[in-house]
Amino acid sequence: MNLARIAIRRPILVSVFFMVLAVLGIYATFQLNVTLMPKVDFPFVTVKTLYPGAGPEQIETLVSKPLEEAISTTNNLKDIWSISMEGVSFVICEFTMEVSSEVAAADVREKVSSIRDQLPEDAKEPEILKLDINAIPILYVGFAGPDLRSVYQRARDDIKPALQTVSGVGNIEIIGGVRREIRVEVYPDKLRYYGLDFIDISNRLKAENINVPSGHFTLGELEISGRLDSEFRDISEIASLEIPIMDQRTGHVRRVNLSSLAEVKDTYAEVRYTASINGKDAVALIIQKQPDANTIEVVNRVREEISRLREFLPPAYELRVVVDDSIFIRSAVADVRSNLFLGVLITGLVLFLFLHSLGGTLIVILTLPVSLIGTIFFMYLADFSFNVLTLSSLALCVGVLIDSSIVILENIYRHKTELKKNLKNAAEEGTLEVAPAVIASISTNIVVFLPIAFLSGLVGQFFREFGLVQIFATLLALTVGFTLTPMLASKFLKSTGESRLSHRWEAGFGQIRERYKKMLPRILRRPRLVFSLVVVLLLASFSLLPLIGTEFVTQPDQGVSSISIRMPPGTNLNKTATVVRQIEERLRKIGELEETFTTAGNISGGEIGVGAQGPEYAQIVIKWREDRRYSSVELLRGIRPFLASLPGATITVAEVISSAGSGVPFEYYITGPDYEVVNSVAERILGILQNTEGISDADSSHHPGKPEINFVLKRSRLADLDLDPHYVALNTRAALEGLIPTKFREGDNE
Repeated sequence: MNLARIAIRRPILVSVFFMVLAVLGIYATFQLNVTLMPKVDFPFVTVKTLYPGAGPEQIETLVSKPLEEAISTTNNLKDIWSISMEGVSFVICEFTMEVSSEVAAADVREKVSSIRDQLPEDAKEPEILKLDINAIPILYVGFAGPDLRSVYQRARDDIKPALQTVSGVGNIEIIGGVRREIRVEVYPDKLRYYGLDFIDISNRLKAENINVPSGHFTLGELEISGRLDSEFRDISEIASLEIPIMDQRTGHVRRVNLSSLAEVKDTYAEVRYTASINGKDAVALIIQKQPDANTIEVVNRVREEISRLREFLPPAYELRVVVDDSIFIRSAVADVRSNLFLGVLITGLVLFLFLHSLGGTLIVILTLPVSLIGTIFFMYLADFSFNVLTLSSLALCVGVLIDSSIVILENIYRHKTELKKNLKNAAEEGTLEVAPAVIASISTNIVVFLPIAFLSGLVGQFFREFGLVQIFATLLALTVGFTLTPMLASKFLKSTGESRLSHRWEAGFGQIRERYKKMLPRILRRPRLVFSLVVVLLLASFSLLPLIGTEFVTQPDQGVSSISIRMPPGTNLNKTATVVRQIEERLRKIGELEETFTTAGNISGGEIGVGAQGPEYAQIVIKWREDRRYSSVELLRGIRPFLASLPGATITVAEVISSAGSGVPFEYYITGPDYEVVNSVAERILGILQNTEGISDADSSHHPGKPEINFVLKRSRLADLDLDPHYVALNTRAALEGLIPTKFREGDNE
């Protein structure tokens, strides 16, 4: 089929076809998601289980090991390991690359459900989390006000629900503030006097504060429902609650008000984690987007909602975005787009210098955006996104897109000027003459990038979009070269008279051509010398490879860094906050600092990340100024000596990388049947790494638990008192940690 002949004889058909393709491409441009990295399906699943109050050893024995044993029988499971921390267990499952994360998560969920009854009763429902590199927080929002109690309540009841309704918003985590709590502080001596214990008070509160349906009955033609509502209406009802007590002397039941046995307080819960912005206490809202949502669009909508919420807040409250992850994504994508646009303009300038024809130059310049926009439409059909790799692939294929058009256009021009043919015959015959050469040259691009598009494994998922964009662009370039280019040439390719600029350009280029013509015979007469020089240059190039270094993804300077702090086990929150304030004061001395966002007691790990919980943990997210003189790596290098001087603190410094996390470059896993031996070997290896030049922030995942008191029961004495260990354990937990027997409802709040 002679495509060139059809295109030349049916110009309206070709014009309409490419106009439709351009419209579809423009539509696709506004529909494609914008992310930093392509969508990658990691076959990793994490099971997160909270067990408040339990130590690492108990977590490992009672939660992690049963889960590991159940999940280990899952099909296509490649590896499994767990991390047991105070109050939380993480079981991380790696599957083979052939398994999708959706299937892997479903299989793990089924295994976990089968052993749910074997886990401790107080353990929370296990969460099944899939690994998503785009699930890290996109916004850190700070909310401050006159007091942290009202700030937290507004954040929970007003701000979070409003932001949760924004399209594309995923999980929102609230950190900081103080939570309202109705606390019943019993008098131990009064309990002993009346022969009561903590569980008696707890059970009485639970039994009194109920609201349950009582069924229904028929009255004539009506069906009426019944409900028993015995909920507490205010705090005074709780304090006046009567506790029945058996008088051992008289055998009669007495009633004592709860206020005689305990003090009922409307106060706030114990502060276990805090948040601050620039050293000032606040409530933080950490916002994640949904996996398939457009980062930039979600951030824009959230910012609009925040602006709307500000209008309804009292003047004493401040709500603002502290860290915006989309800024770097916008900058990265905008840079690639601007480079792509500049590449098109420079290409047009170079073409004009060589062709000396404004019409010919415009033909090539017109076919280039048509090819690019058409490629974007095929990206939309393939469910790709605008990211660094796809945009880089588009920028890289600019030369390929115009190669075929330039060769075809130049031959058409030769047929017209040298062979004196009319435009239509020159366009048709000139295109057919070079068709085999153009197809052969363009096909080499497909041969190179087709294997990249079908690479397997993790690397293949990253570069699949890159390779397929090249193939889409190449095939479209062939179509444009054999249809649109000859059609436009048959209409608009005109001879251009010699100008002063073109004359000077040809004169200068002619001198270069003459010098090359004189040099070429000398080179051809010395093939061995030329070949030897090529080999020497090749070997010299290979010898430079060790100096270049390798890494999976180049670490960009996003202007956001993080400092993670881990204090010795048993450190309380006040001590951790003191160390954090010292670091913040040191950071404020750096002129390039813009803002700090600090959390203590709770470090967010994203959708899959382990994170950390406990009063000994803290994290400072640093936002550097845009007009800084030094990179963030250089700025962090300057404060490392100060961080190393802090006694007892283990500190890790890292760059916050959008949609890719901020993991360590490499890890060692040490396994064995004997826990003590494994721990001893790990400590020795850690010591070697810490003393190795070029390694910083080396750390171990094994952290000793905080100091604890073990209660050893006397079973014979328990038998005499008709008690059991479980009952004693509940009373002990109530005395130390406290129990939540019921919830006080006030309006829509609990």
